[in-house]
Amino acid sequence: MELYDVMRTTFAAREFTGDPLPDATLGKILDHARFAPSGGNRQGWRVIVVRDPATKRALADLSGLAAKRYAAQVKNGENPWNTIDPPRVLMLDDSSTSRRQLRLALENVGIFVAEAAEGVEGLWRARQQPFDLVLTDIHMPTMDGLEFIRELRKCPGYEAIPIYVLTSDGSRDRLAEGRAAGATAWVIKPPNLPLLVDAIIKATATRRRAG
Repeated sequence: MELYDVMRTTFAAREFTGDPLPDATLGKILDHARFAPSGGNRQGWRVIVVRDPATKRALADLSGLAAKRYAAQVKNGENPWNTIDPPRVLMLDDSSTSRRQLRLALENVGIFVAEAAEGVEGLWRARQQPFDLVLTDIHMPTMDGLEFIRELRKCPGYEAIPIYVLTSDGSRDRLAEGRAAGATAWVIKPPNLPLLVDAIIKATATRRRAG
């Protein structure tokens, strides 16, 4: 069977060799591959070929977190990019700017994010649907983060959920209070977003596998 016939009748397979590939040959390969049982006939697609080394490196850096989410979804038994039940994170912070920044970073890797501006609202949201991980600030009106954590730990299903505290208060006393309340991690603001998102990806995938 001719190679191009194989491309039209089998599932997609990829192997990077680093060998030079003329534009005409690449175009022919992609044109035939779109008829394969996996690929373009399942969903719309568009191909952009990038040859500049610096641009390729920059794109690789930008796609790193998404690739980690892909791997975590595969381990979790999900269909990557098409999950019907994405990981869910509840985020509490009275700063809308802080919430927006982190929400966009998490949504970029396929995580559903619900927001609350303080603890009472956060408890209400937690009781409406289950979450895989909670992020909370400490200093908030009405109900602060520590009281929120203590109350959340009393709710069914939240006894062992990961709770990350995001705050500018890194004093030893606050850390001790957080641990006593039930926090599992302490992140000082402003957070290193790539590292934080990576940690959340791993934590939510682990929780999903644990069931």
